[in-house]
Amino acid sequence: MTSKTLSLTTICLLAYGGAMFNAQASPTSSLKTSLTPEKFHFKYNLHKSLPDAWVTEFKKKMDFLEELLPITSNINQVFTDPFMNVYAWKTGETNPFPEKPGISGSSISGSSMILEMSADSFSNGDVQRVVHEYFHVYQIGLSKDAMMPKWLIEGGANAFEEIDYQQYEGKRALDQELENNVSKYVFTNPKLFEKYQTSSNDPAGKQMDINYGSSTFMVLALVKELRKQGISEQRAFEMVFRDFWIENSKQRRISRENLEWEKSFETVFKISIETFYSRLMSKYTHAGFKEVLPSKTLEVQQIFVAK
Repeated sequence: MTSKTLSLTTICLLAYGGAMFNAQASPTSSLKTSLTPEKFHFKYNLHKSLPDAWVTEFKKKMDFLEELLPITSNINQVFTDPFMNVYAWKTGETNPFPEKPGISGSSISGSSMILEMSADSFSNGDVQRVVHEYFHVYQIGLSKDAMMPKWLIEGGANAFEEIDYQQYEGKRALDQELENNVSKYVFTNPKLFEKYQTSSNDPAGKQMDINYGSSTFMVLALVKELRKQGISEQRAFEMVFRDFWIENSKQRRISRENLEWEKSFETVFKISIETFYSRLMSKYTHAGFKEVLPSKTLEVQQIFVAK
């Protein structure tokens, strides 16, 4: 999908070294987090190059997301400020925000959301990249920045974005996404997709997770496995989108690369990661991608009230 092309090359920065997700703590941060946290909000920095119609849709979508997926106060333990700056502008303009040198593409960088929007986004009225990046902030808040593994980070954000896209734009891009962008390594060595570094390019130099198609397939396969346990589709997605990240916030963490997320996985989904990978390799194929697609009638509101 056009709206996510830039996201592929930039969101990967989130995993490297932790600097992109983790803001540096100020000397007063320990005092701040001991007080009643302020409501987290977004501060818009929208350049004049953005069309008025797109700005209107952007604000409507952000209002919708903040109501559906409020950012938990846990995020105050990650970021020093109780707000996130959103920097948005049109591709082709020289970076209009000198206070943020070198920004480009689409990502969460420290306590900032970066949205460099292409002309295609305006002609299509497309604000889906906003949905993807907002969902990462939601994940960070729930998990207190315990952001592992990569396939659940990106596959979750992508799956949520696609369900929202299907519901509100009346279009379904996920079929083509999975048909064209799922790597064979999903079915031979899924462990590679736990980290950005090991799921970037295969030995032949081919991208392994174009537009996060591979990660998304893995998430949808997990939802299918949960449904085999008798769990509803809505509840299965809620477990993936919400419950896992809450549980991840409780795990022992020595460093970004040393987080016991596998315990969260087994606690929430009632299967071990080894069992899931084994099923992924033995019971799923690329040719069967249509079997994991979400229902066409699924709505995001149903997911977050699931029982």
